[in-house]
Amino acid sequence: MSDPAKHALVVELFEKMGGQKMVEQSMNSTFDALRTIAGELPEEFWTELHASTAGDDTLAKAWADALERAFEPDELQILIDYYRAPPGQKMAAALPQLTGAVAGILLRWQQEVLMPRLTKLLGG
Repeated sequence: MSDPAKHALVVELFEKMGGQKMVEQSMNSTFDALRTIAGELPEEFWTELHASTAGDDTLAKAWADALERAFEPDELQILIDYYRAPPGQKMAAALPQLTGAVAGILLRWQQEVLMPRLTKLLGG
């Protein structure tokens, strides 16, 4: 992020969107979906997996990078203003659940639909 002013807007927008909650919900939904795929693993495995990913900022940085690439500073400010208003606050409150639901669905889709099709196409 080369423009410090734009970076500050990205950080503010991510915060207003409930970005960290979206990231946490996505991770939790991914873990839940993984449990349905690999549920036979012991509880200690899941505890260790959670512990080993706690504090990982990879997804938050990916969100920030995507926001910076997608929007100009004036657009970021408009979005920040939106998330300050009641409809934006309602959207921010809903985004973590929506993001988490999609993350879980995507992981199950990859496992149940995509992987079998790739295996078939690759002759396996």
